[in-house]
This record gives sequence, structure tokens and C-alpha cells, in this order.
Amino acid sequence: MNIQRVDNINFQAGMTAQMRQEIGHCDINKISKEFERHNVQADFKNNKVVAWCSLKCMQIIEAFNNKYGLNLALPNGIFLEDFNKLDTGSDAKSTHGSHITELYTDQIKNSDEVTIERKIFFNEHPEQNSFWDDIDTFSDYLYHLRFMPNDSFLCIFLHEFSHSIHMNHLIEKFGKQEAVERHLKSISSKASDKFLGKTCTILPQVIGDYSTRNSAEAVACDLSDKFIKNINPETFAPENNFMALEPYRELVFKDKLTNIFTASPYEKAIRKCWDGKI
Repeated sequence: MNIQRVDNINFQAGMTAQMRQEIGHCDINKISKEFERHNVQADFKNNKVVAWCSLKCMQIIEAFNNKYGLNLALPNGIFLEDFNKLDTGSDAKSTHGSHITELYTDQIKNSDEVTIERKIFFNEHPEQNSFWDDIDTFSDYLYHLRFMPNDSFLCIFLHEFSHSIHMNHLIEKFGKQEAVERHLKSISSKASDKFLGKTCTILPQVIGDYSTRNSAEAVACDLSDKFIKNINPETFAPENNFMALEPYRELVFKDKLTNIFTASPYEKAIRKCWDGKI
């Protein structure tokens, strides 16, 4: 597949020359300290692309929170690791394997205590030194394969941040114990197969084939797509509060009744995923 790259001022057209220049001059130590200021551990191992893109994601999420009074949670940590050496104790790896990123919402049970680690791990790719430098091209490739909802290089990063937002929503809704149980159930093989059967004709046309893997991936695909489509392409500033619309808006009893008739099949499917009902 011949993938065309366009470097211009439009963010949605790809990683511009201006952005690459900013990445090249960024200070990773300052970026790490900015994450620490938000109570997020960070170790980017001198990878400027991952550091800069992660910073932009945090700034986008915080801008939505500040402008619209939202409570979209940041992850507890962001790390760059060699996936070939990383022992996660979990089978919940991305189907991209070592090609993109991995998110942990690991549930670690010590006696009766449940700890939820909302941490993001990006693959160091020691065997492919140019991988992150070519993330723009790779994002185009995934989009053309209908694997991701859009071709923005930030979509991959926002996808992982969206997992953290979703897990925090489930914790606030159900408490830690039930949130853990619902999450583990949703990513089980049985639930994933059932989810694919229910959504294979609804989700892929809108947010890509990866969204049918399980309910957690569906939400991450949808949220990352909505972030990209609701920010200013040049300044990254939020332009629309998509969290006030379907399928994420809070519903009172009257809304729940009308929602049955007004929400699209796609919106109904994502809402069930978002609320831990699938």
C-alpha cells in the first residue's frame, strides 16, 4: 500500500514539519515533571515522540476538564518498555502486539484487597529504532486497513488514555470491586466472542475493526475518535463538549425513556460498553 504523507499546518493531515521541530526540541525532563505535577508517574526513556505526544494528550484531556467541568481521569503512570521483556501477568494484550502500545488496567488481588493499576505502557521497539519516528505513516496505514477510527498519529495515544478514562468511570459507577469484576468479564474470551457477534455490523463502519474486540476497546476507539474530531486542528483546544451528547451524557429517568427511541444502534452499543453493561 502506497501511503501518502502530507506535511502542512493542518493537524488532521498528519504530523506537520512544525510539530516535528517541536518534538526535536522538547525537554523530556520538563515533560516528565509536568506529568508528576498531575500525579502521573512517567518514564519515557529519552523517546521524544512518545513524551511529546503523551503530553499533548494530557493537555487535551485537561482542557476538556477545565472548559466543560468534566472529570476525565488521567492514568496513574506512563512508561516506555520493551514488550519482549515485560511480564504483565495478564493476557489482555493489544492485538497489535508489540507494534503500538499496551494499557494496563490490571487487577491485582492481595487477599481481599483489590488494586487497579491504570497505567499505560508504550513499546520501546528496540528492534525498530525508527518506529516512533514513523508513527504518522503507521497511523495512516492502520486507518487505511480500517483498524483504527481515524488517521491521526495522536489517536493511538488517546486510545490508551481513553482506557484510563473508562476504567475510572466504572470505578465511580460501581466501586472498585464490581468495576474489576465487570472489566474482567468483558475481556474474557467468551464475552469477547459474544461481543463480536453483536457489534460486527454496527461498530466497524464508524470506528474501525479493532472496536469489536471487546467493550473496553470499543469505548477506547470511540473516545479517541471523538477527542480528535472535537479539537481545533491547529491549537488542540476543545471546540465541542462531546461528553454532553450521546452516548456519554448522563441520563435522567425521562431521558432513558426517550433514548430508547432516539439513540442510534451505534450509540446504544457504545453506551452499554461505557456503562459496563456489556
